Amino acid sequence: MRNSWTTKLATVALAALIGSGLAAMHAGAAERGFPGDPYGKGKRDDGFRGWEIVTVPTATVPNFTQRTASCPPGKKVTGGGANATGVNPILLGSFPTSDGTGWIGVGRSSTAADIGIAVYAVCAKVS
Repeated sequence: MRNSWTTKLATVALAALIGSGLAAMHAGAAERGFPGDPYGKGKRDDGFRGWEIVTVPTATVPNFTQRTASCPPGKKVTGGGANATGVNPILLGSFPTSDGTGWIGVGRSSTAADIGIAVYAVCAKVS
């Protein structure tokens, strides 16, 4: 039961993180007078454009192994998240790379030698 609850909580948290960022982007675009172009894909250079979500699908790795979702060349990470799955999963960390070009996820199982980790990076051209 704990595994299912933990997985659901992590999924909801990731959805909230991404959803709040998209809502903020939409609100900012509306304030700039671009209600039909909330994600900066038009001609105006608003400093944040060409966004995409890079996903590293779940893979089972030894405990404490860092997995990284890397942005394509020319883009920087603007947010991200990670999900831990498996037997008694614990997500230990979800944070940007030191150079700002990706997102790292790391976890462990409290009762097994390996853990499933998926990582998500929200990337964009940032000026």
